[in-house]
Amino acid sequence: MLKHMEYEAKHKVKLKLLYLLKNENIVSLTH
Repeated sequence: MLKHMEYEAKHKVKLKLLYLLKNENIVSLTH
């Protein structure tokens, strides 16, 4: 169970990082 939660957390962090990177790219493209 703990391992699963750890996996979930890592997955969420990865998604957040990807989302932030995508936003950064869009921002740099529009400027």
